[in-house]
Amino acid sequence: MDITLNSAIRTPKSAIENMNTKLNNNPNWPELAKQGNWSVSKLAKLCNISSRTLERYFLKEKKVSPKAWLLKQRHEQADKLLQNGLSVKETAANLDYKHSTHFSRGYKDYGGCCPTDKSATIARKNPECRTPVVNVVFWSLILLRVQVFNGLIKG
Repeated sequence: MDITLNSAIRTPKSAIENMNTKLNNNPNWPELAKQGNWSVSKLAKLCNISSRTLERYFLKEKKVSPKAWLLKQRHEQADKLLQNGLSVKETAANLDYKHSTHFSRGYKDYGGCCPTDKSATIARKNPECRTPVVNVVFWSLILLRVQVFNGLIKG
C-alpha cells in the first residue's frame, strides 16, 4: 500500500461532513457563547467537538477564529447592556467577568474607549437611560449648591 504524505495528512471527507452536521445543528451561536461563558473550550464542549474542530469550522464558515468571534459577541452584548442603562459593574457581572476592572480593560482594548465613556455618551443622548446612581449624585450636587447659596453651609 503506497501512502503519500499528502494523503496521510488529509482529513477524511466523512469526518468533515460529520463535523458540519454537528455544528449546523447549533444555529443559535450567540446563546451558546453565553452558555459557554465566552470560552472557546467550553463552547467546543457544548457542541461535543474539540477546540481544534471548532476553530476549523469557524475559519471555514465565519472567516474568523472562535476567540475573535467570541470577543466581538461579548463586546456587542456589552454595548447593548450599556445602552439599556446598566452600570459598568452590572454589565461586567452580566457578562461573567470576575471583576469590573477586567471588563473595562477588555472593553477598552477591543473598542478603543472605556465603557464609562460609552455609558456617559448614551446618558447624554438619552437622559432617561441614566442609572439611578447618576441621578442621585446629580441631585445631591444640586442640593449642596442650593444650601451653599442660601448660606446654610459655608463654602
